[in-house]
Amino acid sequence: MRRIRCLQRNYFACIGRYFTSSAVNACRVSPPPDPLKTGKELLSRDIDDIRSSKLADKGAVPQSDEDCILKDIKDSIAVENIVIFIKGTPEKAMCGFSKRVTDILDAIQVEYVSFNVLAHPSIITGAKSESQWPTFPQVFVKGEFVGGCDVFIELAMRKELFTLLDKKKIKYTRVEFT
Repeated sequence: MRRIRCLQRNYFACIGRYFTSSAVNACRVSPPPDPLKTGKELLSRDIDDIRSSKLADKGAVPQSDEDCILKDIKDSIAVENIVIFIKGTPEKAMCGFSKRVTDILDAIQVEYVSFNVLAHPSIITGAKSESQWPTFPQVFVKGEFVGGCDVFIELAMRKELFTLLDKKKIKYTRVEFT
């Protein structure tokens, strides 16, 4: 059985720290990616350390936590295979629509990155500006906005989701949705 990994990104601006927690459902099939690209386990570093280590060499030091979050959203959408913006986390979705999207992704055993839109208002702003979509959840596949819950479920039911993943060369396990 192929195992999957899901990375959650949570931001707590009120205490001035940027937290990223890795929610590993099981072991990865491939070697883990570069921790600075995925934000894996940066729990003890504060926002200034992250800015200087991750962004200073690029000459783009954000002015605020919001800038840092918006940059992370854009980078994740551009780099990751699948990015979802949900209410809550994959393990504890705070709405039924978010739960349905994560259930589909977990069922087909695909890797994805999850942003909890309830963790910081800038995540909501950033996701909406990238997708031009007013509601959550939101699903991006290889940088392309796919849609919300209803659109994503429809793609899965019609098996068009598998066609999309094949076209984008994303590994998954084929299952029947009813």
